[in-house]
Amino acid sequence: MFRILLTAVSLALILPAQTPSPTPDPLGRNSPRATVIGFLQAAQRDRLRVAAEYLEMTEADRNARGARMAQQLRAVFDNAYRGSLDTISIRPEGALDDGLPADREEIVLDAHGATASVLGLVRTPGGAWLISSETVARIPDLYSHIAYPAVEEHLPEVLVRQSFLSMPLWQWLTALLFIPVALGAGWISARLLMGPLRAVLRRIRGGSSGETNLWWRNSVGAPMAAIFAMLAHLLFVNTLGVPLLYRYYYLRIVIVSLLVAVGWLLWRLVDHGFRRGVENARAAGRGSAASLLLLGRRILKALLLLVIGIAILAALGFQTSGILTGLGIGGIAIALAAQKTIENLFGGVSLVTDEVFRVGDVCKLGDRVGTIEDIGLRSTRLRTKERSELSIPNGALAAMNIENLTHRDKILMEKSIWLRVESTPAQLRLVLERSRALIEAHPKLAHPDSRIRLASIEETGHKLEIFAFVETKDFVEYLGVQEEILLRVSEYVLEAGTNLASRHSGNRSSAPIPDLD
Repeated sequence: MFRILLTAVSLALILPAQTPSPTPDPLGRNSPRATVIGFLQAAQRDRLRVAAEYLEMTEADRNARGARMAQQLRAVFDNAYRGSLDTISIRPEGALDDGLPADREEIVLDAHGATASVLGLVRTPGGAWLISSETVARIPDLYSHIAYPAVEEHLPEVLVRQSFLSMPLWQWLTALLFIPVALGAGWISARLLMGPLRAVLRRIRGGSSGETNLWWRNSVGAPMAAIFAMLAHLLFVNTLGVPLLYRYYYLRIVIVSLLVAVGWLLWRLVDHGFRRGVENARAAGRGSAASLLLLGRRILKALLLLVIGIAILAALGFQTSGILTGLGIGGIAIALAAQKTIENLFGGVSLVTDEVFRVGDVCKLGDRVGTIEDIGLRSTRLRTKERSELSIPNGALAAMNIENLTHRDKILMEKSIWLRVESTPAQLRLVLERSRALIEAHPKLAHPDSRIRLASIEETGHKLEIFAFVETKDFVEYLGVQEEILLRVSEYVLEAGTNLASRHSGNRSSAPIPDLD
C-alpha cells in the first residue's frame, strides 16, 4: 500500500513538470513570487548589484543608485510586509483574477499602520517579472517611515550592530532562548486544555483516573504539548521583527513541524481508538468485528500518511492541484498495474466480513494447518504446527477451500482395528459387544452418532471400525478420550482370547487434523 501511494505521489510531481513553460530567465524571474524571493535572497546576502537587477530601472540609473534602492526596499519588505510570500502568484502569467492588467501584479504592504497596495510588479516582453518603476520611485518615502523595534534601544550595541547571516545577533539569541520557554508553555497549555477533556472522558468511558492519566501520557500528551509549544514560539518570533526571508523559511519549518505533530496526534488517537474497539469486540465475542477493525486501522493509517504527505508538499511550495491530478492518474495506473494488490485487499475484506475466520482461529488452508495470527492488507499470516510462519495472499485465500477447526462443535474419532484372521465369531462378538457398551456409556461421546462395527473380513484379518464424535473443542481433551477408548478396546481383545493382526492390507484409518495449542 505504501509503495502504491509513493508511486502515485511521484507521478503527481512529475506531471506538472511536463507542462510547457516559458524560456527560463537567467535570474529566475519567471513569476511574481520567484522575483520577490530572488530579490530578497540577493539583498539578504548583500549582493546588492544583483538585487538591483530585479528593479525596473534604466541601466544608468541602476548603476548610479540601484544598490541603495535594493537595500532600502529590502528594509521595507522586512518591516512592512506581514503576509506570506506563498500568497504571491507562482504562475508565469501571474494572477488572472485580481482585476489588474495581465502584465501587472500588486503586493499588499502594511505601511504607516494602514494597509495599502503599495508595491507593484510588471512583466517585461521577455517574460521576466520586475519590481515596477513606480514602486522604485516610492522606495525612499516608504523607507523613511520604517520603525525599528523599540527594544533595540535598550540592548547592547554589539547585539544590534553585529549580525549572523544578515540577521541581528539579538534576534538569533532571543529566538533560541525562547525555545525552552515555549516548551514549558506548550506543556502547561496542553495540561490545562486536557484537564476538562479527561473529566469528560472518564464520565463517558468510565474507568479510574489513573487509567485516564495513562491514556493521556501514552496517547495525546506529547503531541499536544509539541503543537502548543510550536504555536507559542511562532507567535513570539513574529513580534521580533525578523527579516522577511527568515520569516518565510521559519514559517515553512513550523508548518511542516505542526503537520508532523498533528499526524503524530491523529496516529495515536487512531491507535488508541481502534485498540479499544478491538478489545470491546473481542470481549463481546465479536471476533469478525475485531478483525475488521484491525484491517480498518491499517487503511486509515495509510490514508492519514497520504493526507499529511500532501499537506507537507503543499507547505513546501508544491502545487497541490497537480498532486491531486497526479493521484487521479495514479489511481488509473494502480488499477492497471496493481491488480494483484487490489485483489488481495478486497480478498482480505471479504474474508473478514464473511467471518470465514478471525485472528486466533485454527484453520486448514489447503494442505496446511495453523493458527491465524494476522489479517493484513495484502496477506494473512498463519502460524503452523511446526511453529513456522506461513503468509498467504488474500486473493488466493478468498478462492481457497478453508476449513475452520475452531468452529467445530465436536471432533471426529475414526479408527480401524484389525484382529487376527484366526479370531472366532464368538471372540469377535465379545469384543464388539463390550466395545459397543463402552462407547454407548461414555459421557464424552455423542449418541447415537458413535458406533463400532465389523467392517470387513479379509484373508489378512478382521477389520473393526470405530466411528465416534468426541464432544469437545479441545484437541488435548480429545486425545485423552481417544487414548482411553483404544486402551479399553485393546483390553477387550486380549480378554476375548484373541489379538491384533500383525500384518494387514487395506488398513485405512482417518485421523483428525492435528490441532494447535
